[in-house]
Amino acid sequence: NGLIFAFDPIHRNILVTRASSFINQTSEKYQVYRPSAIMYGDPDLLRVNESTTKAAIRTDQSLFIMDLPHVYHCCLLPPTANNITKSRVWLVRPEYADEPTFFDRALQVRWHPVQSCHLIVLFIDNYLRLIDVQTQIILNILSLGRHPTSNPLSTVIPLGEHAVDFAFVWQVNETVNDGTAEDQQIMLI
Repeated sequence: NGLIFAFDPIHRNILVTRASSFINQTSEKYQVYRPSAIMYGDPDLLRVNESTTKAAIRTDQSLFIMDLPHVYHCCLLPPTANNITKSRVWLVRPEYADEPTFFDRALQVRWHPVQSCHLIVLFIDNYLRLIDVQTQIILNILSLGRHPTSNPLSTVIPLGEHAVDFAFVWQVNETVNDGTAEDQQIMLI
């Protein structure tokens, strides 16, 4: 999408700039998004959804979501106090979670490639959870290998002690004679 997102660990802000300006070093224009609430812990991962409207920030203690309103328009302004946007931020802690202590540490986080409010999170209990970040509801749970509790969930694949990472790829099911794709699916790998 032509934008670069960075997290400022000192002020706890998200900085956004155009990739072309950054690469050419022609401009220092960027937008600052300041959280409306305190995010505790040391941040070590920042993921922005496909529509660039939300960012997931993983810290060593929790997982937070921050709104990113008007990204494309705001990052054209020079860095002044006028282009600092105070953004809503909230802790990811789904309601009705069976083991709330597992939500303290996310191993990996990815935004759903099609649904901009759906976050897939691999927590330390070896479960992938599909979470709607707007409603804080767990939409689906997949088991990966061994896990601390004995819940009767289907196992996707035994991965040993702990799962490490996951990603999405587009799979084309059929091609027409002219080589265009007829049907595409998203695969979790």
